[in-house]
Parts: sequence; structure tokens; C-alpha cells
Amino acid sequence: PFWETLNAFAGALNFFYFASDAMVKTVRKYNDPRLDYYFVQYPGGGSPDTVIGALPGVNNLGYTPWVLSYSTDETNALVQPTAPDVLFTAQESKLLQADAILKGYASGSATDADALLREAITISMNSFGVDQAAIDDHLANNVPDLSSLTTEEAIQVVSEHMFIDCVVRPLEGWTYWRMNEYPALDVPENAQTTNLVRRLPYPPDELEANVNAPAGSRPLDEKMWFDQ
Repeated sequence: PFWETLNAFAGALNFFYFASDAMVKTVRKYNDPRLDYYFVQYPGGGSPDTVIGALPGVNNLGYTPWVLSYSTDETNALVQPTAPDVLFTAQESKLLQADAILKGYASGSATDADALLREAITISMNSFGVDQAAIDDHLANNVPDLSSLTTEEAIQVVSEHMFIDCVVRPLEGWTYWRMNEYPALDVPENAQTTNLVRRLPYPPDELEANVNAPAGSRPLDEKMWFDQ
């Protein structure tokens, strides 16, 4: 779907899918080599030399953000004609397992969660063709040992890597963010809610036709059952 939109309306160039400020900062926080695989300069020119993302809701940024990487051929770009429409990844499974262990929902120790985190990062980087030596260096120097952190700090590290993994799956990224609220996000400029959006509205026809639907649509910034 990402590619078809670019191909149909933008001459196969990425004028639409900008890097987000939150994603760029989170990837850069860990000095993650995926930064160079995730983003490229805006095809129309004007992007600074270093990767920068767009702030949410801001109409006049004063700079041209970078965009999600794209290509028309067989590359590791995020957006391309043959890119799979991913529903669930192996690294996502491992990150969820690590999260469950840290929260006490699954058996295991912080050391076990740390091993799962590192497996997840390795799988993701392998899929982009990151050199193994670069992966090993990254894991040794940029990813903290979860067993040396507090439980909350460890959950934050796992959560931020879940966010990074969902770079082209924003709905999943939003869901995982609501679980743990990492990384820190700001309410977009000109937002119509006081707080960050926590749910989608019920469609009017659902409210009218379903006797089990709540009386009226819930506020968009009201937390859902899993979002506590």
C-alpha cells in the first residue's frame, strides 16, 4: 500500500511519508545503525545533511524532513514494490516475550529478557543487511544489559525497540506505545484533544445498530482496557 500510493500519485518518489521526529530521536538515542536504512533525504531537495524528522501537527517546520527510504528495485528500503505487507515479525514476538517476562506475565529473568531483546535486534538488522560486525558492535556498546537496570528502565528499553521495529506499521507502534508509554510523545500542535489520542471513535452506524455498543462514543483520549 505504501508503494502503490507513491507509484500512483508521486511518480514513484517519496514525497508523502516523512520520518517522524519521535522515531528519529528514538533510533538515534541508541546510535542504531538502522537509521541509515530507515530514512533518506527528501527527493525534492532541501533536507539537511543529518537525518531529521517532522514534528506532529506542525504545518510550518522551517526545514525539510527526511522521508522513509524507498526504491524501485530489490533493496532493503522500507518502501518498494516487492516489500511484504507485514502483519507480525519474528523480532516483534521476541520483544513481546521480553516485555511479558519483565512484567511477570511469563516465567524468566531479566537476563532471559535481555537475550530476547538482542535476538530481536539481530533479526531486524539482518533483514536490512546490516553487517554482522556492526550488529555485534551495536549490541556490545549501545544496548544496555537489561539485568543491570531497574524493571521500569528495562521495560522502557524494550518498549523503545518495539517502537523502532514498527517504523512502517504505525497502528502496532501506537498500540505498543499505549501499553507502556515509551518513548515520550507530545500532543501534536493544533490537536483537538488535550491529551494524546488513546482510541479510535466508534462509527456512528455501529453505535446505532449494536445494542451492546456504549451509550455514545468515548472521548478519544480516554484509555482502553489494556492501556493502564
